[in-house]
Amino acid sequence: MTPPDHSNSINAMTHSLTNPARLPAGPIVRTVLLLALLSAFVLALLAFRMDHTGSTFHRAFRWNLFLAWVPLGVALLAATVYRYKWLHLALLGPLFALWLLFFPNAPYLITDLVHIRKDKLMPYWYDVAMIFGFAFSGLLCGLFSLYLMQQQWARYLPRWLSYGLSLACLLLAGVGIYLGRRLLADLLDLAQRPGALVFVALHTALLVFSYGLLLNFMRFGRG
Repeated sequence: MTPPDHSNSINAMTHSLTNPARLPAGPIVRTVLLLALLSAFVLALLAFRMDHTGSTFHRAFRWNLFLAWVPLGVALLAATVYRYKWLHLALLGPLFALWLLFFPNAPYLITDLVHIRKDKLMPYWYDVAMIFGFAFSGLLCGLFSLYLMQQQWARYLPRWLSYGLSLACLLLAGVGIYLGRRLLADLLDLAQRPGALVFVALHTALLVFSYGLLLNFMRFGRG
């Protein structure tokens, strides 16, 4: 029996990386479907927990996950309009601003890991799996949205500046996560507290490392 030929899909992915603005629709659709399935799964875990225990303590996770999908939706819109160059050029700036506004909401779900605790109403492993699932879903949505946005601004920027802008977005996301977790924090507080700077640095490093893994995964076809 002849093994399936994956050369076409690999060549398509490789072409997308040498011509970053023209990522084939197939990989985008498959990735979004996988993210949607993962999100549906963790939402089902949450719905079962709320129904079984009667507790609504974790219900904010649904809103947080929705906010994590917003930057991905904006990035998908930017990737869709690239075929119309004049429209793409006109909308890329406003779409980038909107995307950057919501982007920290996606990796913000990582901080929900602080809610892992023993609860006599549910097995400990269940809450660990559910909360990690939400955090992983949000992180993937955010990183894939960054990947799609980088494909778009790479049309107009040098390669080094394109990656530099991505790193700057990850740093701003680290700051946004801190400000989001501490609602009373401000930039002055951030500058005066060494612990806050460590928090931002660690979360930024995690995001940069995770994004590096995503880029390497997307480049597997280069062989």
